[in-house]
Amino acid sequence: MERDIKIISYLLARLVIQAEDIEPNELFEQIESLFPKKKKGMTVKEKVDEDAVERIYALYPAKCPVSQRATGKSSSDKRKIEKLLLSRTEEDITTAIKRYLQECIKAQSYIKNFATLLNNLPDYEEMQKQGDDSNAANVIDW
Repeated sequence: MERDIKIISYLLARLVIQAEDIEPNELFEQIESLFPKKKKGMTVKEKVDEDAVERIYALYPAKCPVSQRATGKSSSDKRKIEKLLLSRTEEDITTAIKRYLQECIKAQSYIKNFATLLNNLPDYEEMQKQGDDSNAANVIDW
């Protein structure tokens, strides 16, 4: 694929050279800069601690403690956890999940599907910084 892009850009450069008076190498570099380059470095799997993913995944119950219905845990949730770990700490995610579960049990409210929770993970620390801990009780309603 990358080779194809270079060939196409080179051919495009030759066509443009015929119409304009620009150095071929300069034009080739300009066209090549338009195509996104592959980022070299670590992949998501190399950056994220697999044990941390497993620990977070194990925190969420397979069945709702209130309604006894399935919470929809699946292996795709582990990939979502990996992505979350790139922007948030394990402790932050763990605290958010534990606190959410405690609030749901205390309010006798059913817990959300695990994927839904991961997509909309509440940021309790941000609420505390704003001094708006009263909204934390409303997290189960979101």
